[in-house]
Amino acid sequence: MTTRREFVATTALAAGALAVGRPKDAAAHSRLVPHVQDRMDAPTRELLLLALDTAKRAGASYADARIQRVQRNAVFTRERQVLDVIDSDTMGCGIRALVDGCWGFAATPRLTNDGIQRAATEAVATAKANRVARDRPVVLAPNPSHPDATWSSGFTIDPFTISIEEKTTLALAANAAALTVPGVRFVSTQLNFVKEERNYANTDGSVIAQTLVRTYTPIAITAVSADRSDFAIRDAVVQPTGRGWESVLENTLVVNAKKWAEEAAEKLTAKSIEPGRLSCRRHAIGNGARCRRARGRALGRIVQAAVHWRRGATGAERGPHGHHRLSGGGHRRRQTYLSHAGRATPLE
Repeated sequence: MTTRREFVATTALAAGALAVGRPKDAAAHSRLVPHVQDRMDAPTRELLLLALDTAKRAGASYADARIQRVQRNAVFTRERQVLDVIDSDTMGCGIRALVDGCWGFAATPRLTNDGIQRAATEAVATAKANRVARDRPVVLAPNPSHPDATWSSGFTIDPFTISIEEKTTLALAANAAALTVPGVRFVSTQLNFVKEERNYANTDGSVIAQTLVRTYTPIAITAVSADRSDFAIRDAVVQPTGRGWESVLENTLVVNAKKWAEEAAEKLTAKSIEPGRLSCRRHAIGNGARCRRARGRALGRIVQAAVHWRRGATGAERGPHGHHRLSGGGHRRRQTYLSHAGRATPLE
């Protein structure tokens, strides 16, 4: 957990680095070796096997155990300041036991021999107690074993090997780039990372180590009109991904932040839709209609859209239950009405 002293020091270092120059780019990380999933370490394997052995001795016909470590890191910035830095690291073990067709479960944060044995014994005891309410016994399907198997999500650079100073520097640089656009008043950038190390073993002989990394770097940019009577927000640009720090570098936040800020400013000054007959086209996918001239804030003012089929020159008629049918083999014409400020505006 980051202390207040460390947080203050991190903020100062980040501000100093921002004054010196731009953060490192992807080429600067060429020295980093791509992540390769390692096999399960010996102490973790021993604890898992101890859990399985204890459960079997207590009467379980099948058992599996999981030891998982979850690391979370998040950096929150706004304009030219660091709002918060969060670091958390949790570990624990969960054990399942099958006794006479009934499941039992127990978990413990104590990763010691005594803690693991107690949890395994409790899981078996829970399974035995559940036999009173058993409707029908659980029968497991055959499953092949996977000894010494490994798997990792598709990441190259582990974000937890990147210093807090470098993360905050990047976030503040993105904020600074967005603030250079006229009209932009507020910018917030977050860097969120999660790393899960899952270790699994069962009495069928499987021993599996998994590593999952998730990255999410949301940025929200607010442009305010000169008279402060209106504002527009550009956000939800970068989507979550199951990759690592390389995805942050590929998004080039510093470069794109300025472009997104310009889009926020353009959105603020976008021309509103004008009532009247406009040109529309049918979207290639789905049944929606898009108006070529309706864009920007105008779309946000459209509260209802209704599609009305009217009789054309070839005699299209409305059939029962609101369905449409054609007479004479002709084609049908469509008219769309957009309800804007309580007025129905016909569009074609």
